[in-house]
Amino acid sequence: MGDHALACGGNSDRILRHNAIRDVIFTAAQSAALSPRREAPSLVPDSLSRPADVFLPHWIQGRPAALDVTVISPLQSQTLSQAASTQGAALRVAEHRKRVVHLEDCQRAGITFLPLAMETLGGWSRDAILSISCISRHLATRLGLPPVEVSHHLLQRLSVTLWRFNACMWSCRFAALPAQVDGLV
Repeated sequence: MGDHALACGGNSDRILRHNAIRDVIFTAAQSAALSPRREAPSLVPDSLSRPADVFLPHWIQGRPAALDVTVISPLQSQTLSQAASTQGAALRVAEHRKRVVHLEDCQRAGITFLPLAMETLGGWSRDAILSISCISRHLATRLGLPPVEVSHHLLQRLSVTLWRFNACMWSCRFAALPAQVDGLV
């Protein structure tokens, strides 16, 4: 099926997909006047931890927030059996992995840590949907548009970005077809 291509770390495709998704979120936050910073360094004192793909200095209740994008394949061997029987199982694994690494450091620094987990097949974690909806509400207010319309548009942009990069990851795995495919030129 080509599912290995969506999770393989053998080339830079996963990073390109991650960064493209991060950039859509960053651009939306920037358009919403949330003063985002991309890949903000040194957020956590005395730590090399980089918990924020997108850092928002003033999030809910004025607290800073570190948004950390993570994309997981529910088809990988570690999550397949759970993902086959429980919706969102792979998303919970992805969120747990991120929280183990960054949550405690962020709490000590007074930063709200929000892993934005999505599946390679398009599923979104509850925290990701809530965060994207919140960014959308800010953007809708700024643009004078209905929040639901802006939210749908942003989720569509993120989904198209995911699938565009998934398609690239799949197509890079196939050998080029010869000019003479089925005996006819």
